[in-house]
Amino acid sequence: MEKNTDEGKQRKQFKQYLFEGLMIFLAITLGFFADNMRESLGQRSRANELAISMKQDLVKDTIIIDNLIDFQFKRITINDSLFSMIASNLEQIDQSQYYMAIRSMTGTTFFKPSGISASNLKELGLLDVLNDQQLFHLVVKYDSLFEDYLGIKNLEMSYQLKYMQSINRVTDPDILRKTYRHNINRDFITTPRIIPNGKGVPLLNPDDVTEFKGMLTSIRFISTSTIYEFQDIKRVAREMIQHIENNYN
Repeated sequence: MEKNTDEGKQRKQFKQYLFEGLMIFLAITLGFFADNMRESLGQRSRANELAISMKQDLVKDTIIIDNLIDFQFKRITINDSLFSMIASNLEQIDQSQYYMAIRSMTGTTFFKPSGISASNLKELGLLDVLNDQQLFHLVVKYDSLFEDYLGIKNLEMSYQLKYMQSINRVTDPDILRKTYRHNINRDFITTPRIIPNGKGVPLLNPDDVTEFKGMLTSIRFISTSTIYEFQDIKRVAREMIQHIENNYN
């Protein structure tokens, strides 16, 4: 009788231990799943924040690009006007229009993406956070187009230097200098811009005209190439914006 009682107690203890062990196992397992779920939700939240931040930067980029495209179109218009002037009767060139066009061609702009780059995504370990290969491929494409733009920009800068050297031979330096506002003291008091008023540019000779035409043709080609490059960059930026809007909150 006592033997049966002892065996019953042992079975109860075993069942109790088994139950307790099972409960501990379930608690650990559920805790593990809960941690994974929290981590997954946190990762998704970080991915959403990163994607939304990228979208905001890309929207800024497209606005900047629109302005830069407009700048290049205006430069082409001025370029064509200047080319038309020196291709016509040099004695009838309106000095005011000529010198202001010469001056307007000396400006330049630069584009730098405000969004996060593919290299930054790798360096910051954010690829795992996003876990979005399609978006990453678009970022890589965006970076590649920007590198192409830098190549065109370097070419533009080299021609800008040549242009600045060239205009010294097709203008009166004193008149050209006076078409700017300039400071006359440390308080930045300025004199009015002096606009030349007359006809003809006596310093122009056939060789200078030929060289200057070639310079303007090259600059026009660079401006056109820059516009095409900006349009490609803008297209990929819009693809990324659309992808983010479709896949992130």
